[in-house]
Amino acid sequence: MLLYHVTAAAPNAIRAHGIDWRRFWRPAQGMPPELFYVDGNYPLANYFWDSIEDAFAWLDLHAEDGWRHYVWQLESDGLDLQPDPWFDDNDEPDFQGHAWYVVEPVPADRLQLLPKRVWAAEYNMRAAA
Repeated sequence: MLLYHVTAAAPNAIRAHGIDWRRFWRPAQGMPPELFYVDGNYPLANYFWDSIEDAFAWLDLHAEDGWRHYVWQLESDGLDLQPDPWFDDNDEPDFQGHAWYVVEPVPADRLQLLPKRVWAAEYNMRAAA
């Protein structure tokens, strides 16, 4: 299964370290902890979507946050995927069953940065429809 990770972390950092919430969670640098579910006692982990459409919907929710976002793709083989409990707890049927997390870091060699010109064109086309 293909997964998608939406992040504001710089591509060079992801290429160097992979996706690792322990490395990129920096509350002292102004990154709000609610992005990582601290206030809801949800797992501190790396979160993924199982469809590009859901990744786009997440982008919609964060379009005005002032951060530049990137979309990474990876194959889920061998990951200890767990369903994201937030969507079940908060009655979000559009996302239930489509969000996943893993606690362990995801190595950079498993990741492919989707070129913005590719995903942004598709995202903008869908948003205009």
